Amino acid sequence: MPPSEDWLRLSAKLFQVSPAPEQFTRNPDHCCECQEHEDTLKNKTPETIGLEELGNPGWDPAAFLSPQGFCYFFPAMVRLVLEDLGKTAYVESFLFHLAWDGPGNERYLFFSEAQRRSCRIFWRT
Repeated sequence: MPPSEDWLRLSAKLFQVSPAPEQFTRNPDHCCECQEHEDTLKNKTPETIGLEELGNPGWDPAAFLSPQGFCYFFPAMVRLVLEDLGKTAYVESFLFHLAWDGPGNERYLFFSEAQRRSCRIFWRT
C-alpha cells in the first residue's frame, strides 16, 4: 500500500483534469436542501472542503453531487479518509457514495479508466 502522501498525490494528479463544474449537485433548484448543498459546494475547493461540510451523514452534500462534482471533489474525499481513519465514520460515508447503486453508479462510471483503477486499488487497501 502506498503511504498516505502517495495516495494524495496520485488522486490529485489523476483528478486534477476535472474542472469545477458550473453546477455541483444534480438539481440545485429541487428544494432548499439541494440549494444549500449547492451553495456550500460552490464556496469550497478540493483543498478547502473538510469534514465540517462532508462529515455529517445526515446532512451530506456529497450525496447530491453530480458525477462531475464528485470527480472534482474526489481528491478531497481521499484526503479526508486518510486524515480521519478511525476517528469518525467518514470512511463509511465515502464508501457508500462510491458504491451507491452498485455497477450502475453514475459517478464511478464517469471516472476515466485510470481513475477507476486507482479507486479500486485505494478501496482495497
